[in-house]
Amino acid sequence: MEKLKVAIVMSGGGARGAFHVGALEYIHLHVNFRFPQLEYSLFSGSSTSTYTALMLAMHKYPELLSTWKSLGVERRTPARWQTAWKVLRGAGGLYGAGILDKLVRKYVRLEDLKITVLMHLASLRDGRYFTLSNTDFSTTNDLQHAATASMRTPGYMDPVKSLNSRQGPLRAVVDGSAMHARPIGEVLAYDPDIIFILSTTAFNPYERENTFKGLLRRPEKDDAISLAFSLYGEAAPDILFARDVKEFVRINHLLRNGSMAVTELNSSLKPMRFVNNVIVSPSTALGDTNDYRKETMVRRWNAGWMAARDAFMQFDPGLISADTTAPD
Repeated sequence: MEKLKVAIVMSGGGARGAFHVGALEYIHLHVNFRFPQLEYSLFSGSSTSTYTALMLAMHKYPELLSTWKSLGVERRTPARWQTAWKVLRGAGGLYGAGILDKLVRKYVRLEDLKITVLMHLASLRDGRYFTLSNTDFSTTNDLQHAATASMRTPGYMDPVKSLNSRQGPLRAVVDGSAMHARPIGEVLAYDPDIIFILSTTAFNPYERENTFKGLLRRPEKDDAISLAFSLYGEAAPDILFARDVKEFVRINHLLRNGSMAVTELNSSLKPMRFVNNVIVSPSTALGDTNDYRKETMVRRWNAGWMAARDAFMQFDPGLISADTTAPD
C-alpha cells in the first residue's frame, strides 16, 4: 500500500490547545486505524501547540495526553488588569514559564525527534519573525529553549533571553504567532499529500466574509483593558491563521477545478497543486486563552473530539478531495 504524507498544522491558543488534543485523540483512535496508509511527515505549531507538535514527533502520545489532563486548575488566571499593569510598568511578563519549562526539559530531546517540527518565534530585541525546524538546532538545550520561547506569550510571560540556531543567535524570544502570516503556505513547501488543519477559532473557512467577524467578539467585561488584550492576545493570531486557511481553501478550490494554471509556483518554487485536506474547528467560540479551569479544559477536549469526528466523517484519502464543501 502506497504511503501518503500527512502534515498537521495547529493554530495557537494557549489553554484552548485542549481542543487540539481532543481532535488528535480522535485521529489517533479512529482515523489512523481506518487508514494505515497515512504517514505523518510534518507537524507545525505555535504557543502550546508547539509542545503538542514536539510530543507527537517524538512518538510520546501517552505522555502528551497525561500532560494535558494534569493542566487544569481550580480557578481562572490571570486577571487582565494584572497583565496590563505589569506590561505598562515595563516588566517582562505576568508569569514566568515554570510549568512549561519543566515539561519541555522532562520530555523534549533532539535525538528523539522522528518527524519534522516547525515552530514560530519572534525576537523582542529587533522585531524579527522566525520559522525554525528541529533541523535548525545542534543541541537539545537550544531546541528546548526554542520550544519554551514558542510557548511564551508576549506580556504574559517573560521572554527566553537567548538561544542559538543555524539561522543565527536570537535574543529576547517569544511566541511568534501574532506575526505568523502564512502557516499553511509554509507547510505546503514541504509537499505533503494531505494536510490536517486544527484551528481553535470558530470560523467557516468556506464562507467569503470578513475574517474579523466573530473574532473581534465582545469582551467578557466591557472595558478598554479587556478589549485591548482580546485584540492583542487572542484575535491577532486567530485572524492571521483564519485568513491563511481561507486563502488556502480558495486557491485549492481553483486548482481542483482547473481554474488556476499549474505553472504557478509556491514559496519553494515548485508548481502548485491541489492538496487533499481536512479542517477541524470548533462550532462555537472556545473562550479565553488563559482559562485553564478543569471544567473548561474538559469541555474543550470534548469539543475537539466531536469536531474531528464531524470533519472526518466523509474523509477518504483515496479521493481527489476530502474538501467536499467548496466556496461559491
